[in-house]
Amino acid sequence: MKFCNFCGNKIKIEAKFCSHCGRKLKNSEKIEHKPEVKGIRPIPKNIVPAFFIGIVFIGIISVVVIFLSQKSSTTEGENLMLTLSEERVTDISQQIKEIKRIEEKRKEGYSLNEKPFVEGNYAYDERTVDFRLVCKRDCPIPKETLDQEFAAIAYAVSTVRGLTQGDIDPSLMPFEVHVSEDDVCPTIKPYHNSQNIARAYRSSYTDINGNSRGLLCFFYDIFPYEDFERFYFPYTISVHETIHLFQQNKFPPYSGSGEILTEGVAMVVDSFFVKGNERNSFCWEGNNWFKSIQYNNPDDPHGTGQELFFELCNQYGFDYDDLPALFRELERRNGGVDEKEFVNIINNIVGADTSYLFRWAGVI
Repeated sequence: MKFCNFCGNKIKIEAKFCSHCGRKLKNSEKIEHKPEVKGIRPIPKNIVPAFFIGIVFIGIISVVVIFLSQKSSTTEGENLMLTLSEERVTDISQQIKEIKRIEEKRKEGYSLNEKPFVEGNYAYDERTVDFRLVCKRDCPIPKETLDQEFAAIAYAVSTVRGLTQGDIDPSLMPFEVHVSEDDVCPTIKPYHNSQNIARAYRSSYTDINGNSRGLLCFFYDIFPYEDFERFYFPYTISVHETIHLFQQNKFPPYSGSGEILTEGVAMVVDSFFVKGNERNSFCWEGNNWFKSIQYNNPDDPHGTGQELFFELCNQYGFDYDDLPALFRELERRNGGVDEKEFVNIINNIVGADTSYLFRWAGVI
């Protein structure tokens, strides 16, 4: 075990990033994705037969390893979907207590006089410096679930700040999270001609006092418990929509090809939180598996975006530690980036022309 240089929490020895604050560790270097070229020496004649015997042996071993790896990968993928063990539930409970303790400490001495929240008829109303989470009167969701969600959003905000070295647009802060349908969060159909309503979405609104705020809407009272992957902590959808708040007013417009970019980067950050990501990289094969079980519609921008950035990682090395450079450049341009400029930013980060991948995805 070792300790994070930034937040002091315990982390695994081989970790490149802190699992608590998301910051890249000082003693971890980015792996270069460049082939290593070495000089070739002539092979002595007396070792040629042994050389070919070795090749055959290695080939047999490789087949066995590939078979076992595929089996292991399948099992690993299946294990991601298993119900949490009692030990993991206890661990989550401790995380929630620690996060709520930190958030209470952060609230000491802060004032919302500049942009006070509107006092509504809420059965649940928990607040931090960054956001508040509310549920309408006669809330249909158990308090335990609401407490978990509150902690998950706080955890996501802190970790995404660490990963991107960026922040949510100040004009959207502090933001609100509503966990059931109400006057602020109506249900919507996310896609044209869709018969299904969204499980969650990111938006913004102006309250009755004229204050602009970011908004996350979740519909825990409409969808089954299992639809929100609550065997993860923090929860997949909670993290995903929080990431969209970080992207708001920075990325190309959220429609068409711009939506593919927005969802693709969201899935990159999202994958940091996926349990079992032992490579600590978006190149982890499990990310492709994760996409296949969630987004099997070829027209879904989530799946297209995830596949695009999965290939950017594997072919050009674009990974978690490139996110600060991306967000820094997007924030510098203050929302004035279109799809072609976005691709140019990626090209500059990886030092290569990646245009063909973006053309394949239909972005440019």
